[in-house]
Amino acid sequence: MDNSKPIVCICWYETAEQWQAIRDICVDPANWDDSYNDWKNTVREVMTLVLEEGSKAVRVPMDPANVQQWCSEKGVQCDTHARTDYAIAMGKRMSHNG
Repeated sequence: MDNSKPIVCICWYETAEQWQAIRDICVDPANWDDSYNDWKNTVREVMTLVLEEGSKAVRVPMDPANVQQWCSEKGVQCDTHARTDYAIAMGKRMSHNG
């Protein structure tokens, strides 16, 4: 990864089913977009802003089983903060491995 730009880790859901599976296990579904398509539109806007600010957007895959296991290991509920922390942790791991 290019280390000269700040990195912004983006929670990335490959499919509507994956998005829904994680939404179903989260304690804060009211904080989510109403649909997968709404989420995709929001993410496009966020990624555009990130790039315009000179940062690098990194898509962090959000596998439901991995997210749930990570939250369990950390002793936290699956909420906005936990998903963000997961994305940052996995983004760091991705940057060190590739």
